Amino acid sequence: MVNSILVVFLILIAANFLYGCCSIEKDTYAVAYGIGFSLCILLVFCMMMIGFGAQDPFDYYTYYKVYTLGADVFEPGYNLISKIACDVGLSFFAFRNILIAISIIMLFVSLNLMHMNCNIAIALYGIVSMTLDFIQIRNFLAFSIVLFSLHWLFENTKKGKIKYLIGVLVASSIHSISLVYLLFLLYDGNEQKKSFHHKILVALFVGMLCMSVLMKVGPISISSISQYLFLFNEQKEAAYTMSSLQWGFLLFWLPEIIFIMISWYIRKKTMEISAKETAVVADRLFWLNICIACLFPLCIVNINFVRIFRNFAIVNYGLLPVLLSLPKDPFWFWNTLLFIINIILLFWIDYGSDMETFLFFF
Repeated sequence: MVNSILVVFLILIAANFLYGCCSIEKDTYAVAYGIGFSLCILLVFCMMMIGFGAQDPFDYYTYYKVYTLGADVFEPGYNLISKIACDVGLSFFAFRNILIAISIIMLFVSLNLMHMNCNIAIALYGIVSMTLDFIQIRNFLAFSIVLFSLHWLFENTKKGKIKYLIGVLVASSIHSISLVYLLFLLYDGNEQKKSFHHKILVALFVGMLCMSVLMKVGPISISSISQYLFLFNEQKEAAYTMSSLQWGFLLFWLPEIIFIMISWYIRKKTMEISAKETAVVADRLFWLNICIACLFPLCIVNINFVRIFRNFAIVNYGLLPVLLSLPKDPFWFWNTLLFIINIILLFWIDYGSDMETFLFFF
């Protein structure tokens, strides 16, 4: 049964990717209609079936024990929904499956709201990140809420920003790491305010890079940073600083740096050819990637913060169809090659063997 589902899953991955590529010239982003919509829904259903059967010997049984015992060890939002599910009489397996279903539906809807090519993005997501997200259900649900909230931020209104803020706070009640996405509030699509906000982002990005250098070769200690990160939770501070990375953090920086380079190229190219709608999407992705890169120092503190960058990769997968739609030149070839290498790198990082040993080198 599992092997049959896996075969169907791989066929649907290929079908979604090919259909997404064929739809680029017709509509750069919104291909979630007709055949494209059907292929995405079938792939999502297949992903859910695989996810329902996936069990991790560590996270799965940790969540299972907490759920069955009714212990309040996670964030209040997750504790509340788990208690409600438990009182209703849902088994942990059913509860987990419902969370996966809600998260992946929100992911699908969010990509449509952001005018992304859903077929290609979902296909790449199914190859690279899906399995880990179906295991780390709190992180998956929380980021799905953040991603859904982004369309409010893109409204470029005070009301939209307040809605986004509320969305992030709701997500942080599921997983506290979601608070880092408040950085996206620095993004502003308003033409009059753009320049000022961009200067702040660039200054913050440079400042964070300098802090990263000082954390490795200078006077700033990892423990001093973690005291502020976990101000109200000493247990988390002790747990997180016990497994801080040495120079292995550079491996996690690389994919995000590549995505920044590709999004910058796409942004520049779309402006040159006056593709206004495409340029808006490319500009958003470029500056949101700069926001994410401002969190680079967290990779040095602990390996678990890497999930911040892995979460946002689902949005960056949407760069490929935009890239494929651009006029071909030597830079286009190198950026396309970089994207392919980056996907392989991300897959290897997530599923490579003996990563724990490698990441703590030097």
